[in-house]
Amino acid sequence: MVPADADAYADLIDDTIIRINGFPEHYVYDVRLAVERGQLVGERVLVTLGDGRLVGTIQTYTRNQMIHDSCELGFSVGSEYRGRGYASEAVDGFVSHLHACGYRVVEASTAVDNDVVRRLLTRAGFVVVDEYRRTLLNGVEIDAVRFRHVQPDQVGE
Repeated sequence: MVPADADAYADLIDDTIIRINGFPEHYVYDVRLAVERGQLVGERVLVTLGDGRLVGTIQTYTRNQMIHDSCELGFSVGSEYRGRGYASEAVDGFVSHLHACGYRVVEASTAVDNDVVRRLLTRAGFVVVDEYRRTLLNGVEIDAVRFRHVQPDQVGE
């Protein structure tokens, strides 16, 4: 992501994304500024159509700096592109890429009641590993579920 992507990226963040993630009301402003300054945390890939329109993003975070072969995956899709399979395609491709880059384990989490993301992750080969209480950025606590995708040749180890 480059500073020129700031407006398009910020425009993807609608009320649904803000609510689901518990982002504070100033989040869109902060994200736009961080992209403009090249200071956005995490590795992000823009998901675009052939004509360059931004559909969404997919990103990784390292939860434990001591474990170098695992990461957490996050993704979002703009409202006008939801339900068209873009998130599924991005998750499938990015997880394969992460495994090829040496990440043996890829995790993702969502709210227990987020059936759309739960189905997407299950279809992508993720399995539920636990449920837990999670505090969102706005301080709201939710019931969440953590999924794990293990590199195929590492399953059962």
